[in-house]
Order: sequence, then structure tokens, then C-alpha cells
Amino acid sequence: MKVAIYLRTSTAEQHPEKQEQECIELAKAKGYIIAGVYLEQLSAYKQIDRPKYDAIKDMARKGEIQAVIVWA
Repeated sequence: MKVAIYLRTSTAEQHPEKQEQECIELAKAKGYIIAGVYLEQLSAYKQIDRPKYDAIKDMARKGEIQAVIVWA
């Protein structure tokens, strides 16, 4: 199964490296193929436009990926 990894941080002080590593480890453990890792640094409340998130949704619509991995 092809997946995308989506990471979002709200501030420059947050560092997504741990999130990214854990998501990659999960994908590998499940035998998933990682189509890409997408990182956005923006507030979920203040900014409505999320270009990378929109790109992932487009990939899903086209059948290029079957799932999205996020870290909560």
C-alpha cells in the first residue's frame, strides 16, 4: 500500500523530527511504501490554506496513495 506522511507544526519552535521518524517507522513496520513526507508549518486555526495537505488529498483522489499517516 502506498501512503503519504503528513506532518504539521504550528510554530517555528516545534520540531517535527520525532513525528517524522515515528511515522516512517510505522510505515516500514506495516510494509507500506512511502510516497512522500509532507511538512507544513502553520496554525490550523489561523491559516485556511494548506497547500501540501491539499496536494495529499489530490493524490488520494487520483489513486496515487491509499492512506495518509499522521502523528497525533
